[in-house]
Amino acid sequence: MSGTGVPVPRVYLYCEDQAIAGAEFYIMDFLDGRVLVDPSLPNLDRDQRASIYAEMNRFVAELHQVDYKTVGLGDYGRTGSYFARQIARWTRQARDSGMEDIPALEALMEWLPEHVPPGDETSLVHGDYRLDNLVFDKKELRAIGALDWELSTLGHPLADFSYNCLGWHIPAALWRGMAGLDVVSLSIPDEKSYYVNTLRRPAGERSLGLLSRL
Repeated sequence: MSGTGVPVPRVYLYCEDQAIAGAEFYIMDFLDGRVLVDPSLPNLDRDQRASIYAEMNRFVAELHQVDYKTVGLGDYGRTGSYFARQIARWTRQARDSGMEDIPALEALMEWLPEHVPPGDETSLVHGDYRLDNLVFDKKELRAIGALDWELSTLGHPLADFSYNCLGWHIPAALWRGMAGLDVVSLSIPDEKSYYVNTLRRPAGERSLGLLSRL
C-alpha cells in the first residue's frame, strides 16, 4: 500500500471484460517469497515460529493504523456499526438458506446480537486475514506482502483479529487449524499471548485498546 508500512503487490490492470478469461481479472506484481500454509510451521525451528507469529501480529496492527481517508479509501465501505451489520447479514443469509433448523446455529444467531463488542471503531480491514494470505521473504522472517484482498473493506479492526483467531480453535486435523496442539512447546503464542504481544507495538495500541474493553 503505497506510502504506508503495509506492503501489497502493485496492481497494474483490472479488467471487467469476462469474455477475455471467463471472469473479471487483474494483473499484479509477482511476490517472490514463500507462503506458509500449516500454522504449526513444522519446517521451522522454535525461534523462527515465534518470529513468524510476531510478524503476522505486527502486519495486521500496521494495517489497522493506516489512515484510510489519506490513502484515498474514504469511500471504500460504510463506517460504523460494522459488527451489527455483519451479524444481521449472516443471520438473514442463514434463514434464507433454511439453516435456521440447526439448533446450535439458531442459538448463535440469538447470542451474537447481544454480545457485540462495546465501542465503535473504523479501520481498513483485510477481511480474510490469516497466515497463508501473507507472503514472507525467502530468507528473512519478514512479510513482503498480503494477498487476497477481495473481502477487504472499512470495518472494525477486531474483525480481522477475531478471524485470525480461528486458527487456535480449528482442530489440527483440519486445514489451517492448530487446536489441540501444544503451541507453547512449539514456541507459538497461545491465543491470549498473541494479542497481548501487540501491546508492545505502537502500531497495535488502537486495536488492543479495543480488546481491553471486551
